[in-house]
Amino acid sequence: MSEESKQSWREWFGSQEVVRWVYLIFGFLAILMLMVILQRSTDAICCGDWDGYYHIRWSSILWQSLVSGHGLPEFKWLPLTILNPQDYNDHHFLFHLLQIPFLWFFEPVTAAKVAAVFYATLAVFSVYWLLFYYKIEYLPIWLGALLTCANPFYYRMNMAKAPPLTIIFSVIGIYLLFERKYFWLLPLMFLFTWTYSLFPLLWFAALIWTAIIAWNERKFEWRPLGYTTIGLILGNVIHPYFPNNIKLFIQHLAMKVRMGNYDVPVGGEWYSYQAVELLTHLPIALLAMLVGYILFIPKARKLPEKATFFLLFVTPLLVAQFIAKRYAEYFPPFAILFAAFSWQAFFTKDFEALPEDFRREI
Repeated sequence: MSEESKQSWREWFGSQEVVRWVYLIFGFLAILMLMVILQRSTDAICCGDWDGYYHIRWSSILWQSLVSGHGLPEFKWLPLTILNPQDYNDHHFLFHLLQIPFLWFFEPVTAAKVAAVFYATLAVFSVYWLLFYYKIEYLPIWLGALLTCANPFYYRMNMAKAPPLTIIFSVIGIYLLFERKYFWLLPLMFLFTWTYSLFPLLWFAALIWTAIIAWNERKFEWRPLGYTTIGLILGNVIHPYFPNNIKLFIQHLAMKVRMGNYDVPVGGEWYSYQAVELLTHLPIALLAMLVGYILFIPKARKLPEKATFFLLFVTPLLVAQFIAKRYAEYFPPFAILFAAFSWQAFFTKDFEALPEDFRREI
């Protein structure tokens, strides 16, 4: 190795970029450790919810049926409900497939716990990676905020359910929007529709981004909405449970519209937090929203794209958080992103927003 190469390596190892990579690796290990601690805190599937047992059992039944050549198994345990054998739709289908590999190595409960750690870690790390990729300063501080954003968030991430995949798909979608790699939104949305019924979140993100581009660039950029819409349609039509998947989605949507007005008691996650509970369970997330709102300032008649995106993306999640507890699995991490990108936009000097050629001349 030449002396010049050695010098360049020394310079790289002493650079700020290396420090950022150390922060990234440390963040991954910290997130992983937290998830492991939560799952090891109980012999059961964390954290006080029974759905994880259904999901891992159904993944097992699905695998056994597929390998035996019988196709999709019959769901026969709730014959007097909308999940009767004729109307059943597995709206977590891809999630159940993604749990199957863990059943190859562990008994079901352990498989669910290991899968929960794996996907929850990926979900939270994907949020942290977004901060790293877009060079948000003070990464350790934002990592601390992310790790403490809300205790219900981490409980719900570890319940061996599909929401971690919702965060992963959403973060990938946000990255594709920010990088303007719009075509890949189509297959992403297709997979999202097979994974969880909150897939419209990605379409909503595309709508927000389209509006921001229209405001800043005075043009209609059709591709974000176009590709997500095509993926949404294809994912629902080319679906193993079509048309039952459409029927169940409409039923779920109707229930969410009438939020709080239930004919019969439902799970506690569908009821709202008390004011004191919001302040004690989600203080960092709420503080992050406050920071984001204070620092959000358009410059030169243009909207800071990323900060504006998170403003419009997270505010409805904040409203939803006041309505139902279950949105603690989505709102807190995106609140941290809103604060971080608002911070970045606020402290970015105006000349950095100028065209690159002009900046070089300056």
